[in-house]
Amino acid sequence: MDRRFNLKASFWGGLRTLGDLMILNWLWFFTSLPIITVGPATCAMYTVTLKLTRGEHAAPVRDYFRAFRDNFKKGLVLGLIAIAFVLVAYVDYRFALAQTGLFNKLYLALAILIGSLGLTFIAYAFPLQAMFENPLKKQIKNTFALSVSAPGKTLMMWLILVFPVAALLLPQVVLAMLGFLYLIFGFSGPAYLNSRILRNLFDKVNGSPVRPLPEDENE
Repeated sequence: MDRRFNLKASFWGGLRTLGDLMILNWLWFFTSLPIITVGPATCAMYTVTLKLTRGEHAAPVRDYFRAFRDNFKKGLVLGLIAIAFVLVAYVDYRFALAQTGLFNKLYLALAILIGSLGLTFIAYAFPLQAMFENPLKKQIKNTFALSVSAPGKTLMMWLILVFPVAALLLPQVVLAMLGFLYLIFGFSGPAYLNSRILRNLFDKVNGSPVRPLPEDENE
């Protein structure tokens, strides 16, 4: 009987999590449309996904917009840094395509290096900002320190972040079937998976935890 009850609770809990991720996906999409707000939006998204992976009650809309507001300034800077990584890596890649011989290899290697640093930054900086109150300099330091301390987990998060983009190269028939998943989980899904990976790593972080949201304070 207990086993049946646990299975039922897990089933409904899973459905609730999927529903929260659907809401979160669209919240992130619309609040990131100006592009410049992608940083605060990503911090807010990780605030909610980290709560979900810890088994805490989350009110996606309320928690998201509160976190968006609280992380706006620092998230804005982090977002601009992430955009810079992406743009520089892309420009180096385009230069590589236009070159031959040694310069082709040089620019391609530079694009891969900067792209790898950018992926690492995106994977760690926003969830760290969502979870800990630290100066930006310390957040960035913790970003790369954590990535070096757990290279296997870092690689997993790279793959999770790259897969939705790489999937765009699949045949159109396959992409059409995946399109629905993009609409409902294309952004929040990778954030949730990375949040599950990051839970244990965050025990190593030297920082002040973010103040609990009101519903946690009352429990």
